[in-house]
Amino acid sequence: MRAGRATAVRVDGWHRFFAAKVFGYAELPVEIVRESTLLPTIRGRVETASIEDGRLRLSGWLLDPEEPADAVEVWTADRQLAVVALEQRQDIAEAFPWIPHAGRTGFAVDTDVELPEGGVPEVVMIAVRDWLPLGQIVAGIPQGESWAEQPPERVTERYAAGAGRHAALLPAVAARLGRETLRPIGRYRRLDSFHRVLDWGCGWGLLEMSVREFLPHAHVLAVDADPEAIEWARPHQQTYVHYGVMARMPPLRLDDGAIDLVVAVNTLSHYEPSEQDQWLAELARVLEPGGYASLGIRGELAASLLPERPRRAIGADGVCRYQPTGAPTEVTIQGSGDIVERCRPWFEVVSYAVGGIDSEFDLLVARRR
Repeated sequence: MRAGRATAVRVDGWHRFFAAKVFGYAELPVEIVRESTLLPTIRGRVETASIEDGRLRLSGWLLDPEEPADAVEVWTADRQLAVVALEQRQDIAEAFPWIPHAGRTGFAVDTDVELPEGGVPEVVMIAVRDWLPLGQIVAGIPQGESWAEQPPERVTERYAAGAGRHAALLPAVAARLGRETLRPIGRYRRLDSFHRVLDWGCGWGLLEMSVREFLPHAHVLAVDADPEAIEWARPHQQTYVHYGVMARMPPLRLDDGAIDLVVAVNTLSHYEPSEQDQWLAELARVLEPGGYASLGIRGELAASLLPERPRRAIGADGVCRYQPTGAPTEVTIQGSGDIVERCRPWFEVVSYAVGGIDSEFDLLVARRR
């Protein structure tokens, strides 16, 4: 290969071969790694999913703000299950009118599959253009019966994890939220060592449906400022969960150092930046030294989908307030640098994952100083 023709890139094996053919290289300098470890998370959602009698059915949408995709590959582990062309989604076009290709983002999969032993707990949806991958979303697949009782739609629609999803998907969503918000903490501390957990902004208790799978010895205080959501959750609570209504602003009715783990899937974004500072100080107060916080952030992934003006505001100030299409109120969207700095007086941020929760929120894991 002639010098100067290419620099080293990171792609998987068959894309290495494809690139070599396209660019005319006999060999392409490359580190071969699994594709799913490289692909960024992009915005999207699986809205319906089922596997019945060996047939997989999925529908939803996915959107890379930079490049239009033309198809979706469906994978589980290292097996490709299907490839489908993208379809028109007028509602997504209306939600992101500044992205020219937002309308062609829908997918519908209906195909026979040979299921691996143990079933398919989740699938990876990879957006591709001309067979080259752009990004991915991950979705849980229902493995059994739906919950006997579901919250009323007016409640689930107020919370991002439930909005726009068929009720049958909620058990799989709960399991995925548990995996994505709790497992990463296990890199820094044994999960079975947590006993006093605060779910700050619990909504109607979706995360609580799976928390014991990951925190086997935990007792959970789940609080939210929405009385209707708490009213629904209380009669359905597990023995290890206590639900309570919290005030919109601090303080919490907890002693200093009463908690060893705080979890919040999507709570900080509902507060102004100055209010975030107050809540971070309060969460630090109730956490014991060395305790952990796992926080969902409307961060880098959300910022990538903003119109130009608020995106510029984040570039200049690190943070902006923005009202998404169809949302009742503004939310805070911030760069990773902004939220890390806000945490610094009380927390050491140990990891930050773009799109780490539900292909929608960034995940910040921090340790109390």
